[in-house]
Amino acid sequence: MPLVGLILYPGLVRIATISTDSADSVDYPAELRKASSFDDAKELMLTVIVAKLSKALDVPCQDIDTSRSIHAYCVVSLLAVELRNWFARALQADIAVFDIMGAESITAVSILLAARSSFVYVKEEPSEN
Repeated sequence: MPLVGLILYPGLVRIATISTDSADSVDYPAELRKASSFDDAKELMLTVIVAKLSKALDVPCQDIDTSRSIHAYCVVSLLAVELRNWFARALQADIAVFDIMGAESITAVSILLAARSSFVYVKEEPSEN
């Protein structure tokens, strides 16, 4: 990335680490299979999203408000595409970039991920919030 790009978009430097994070020692498929309820799966998905956003945006996890949209954190489409690819690969959840960027909240994205992940065996109809 050119120096100008690094200055204008410092968060983009961390995008590549989303899919190759060596600190990601959690076995997400096993954790999702162990979920005893849809809410448990949704909470795990929420934790995953917050962790990935925290790393990519260089913002502490506790500073990410899950009632806000991902778009509210100035997430660019390049990051949304990388998140989508990671979700598909690591969580077996097929979700469109539009669903990530256009969701009303981060919590809404976690509900969608839990509903679409093939690792979540407890399939309940998510409540409309």
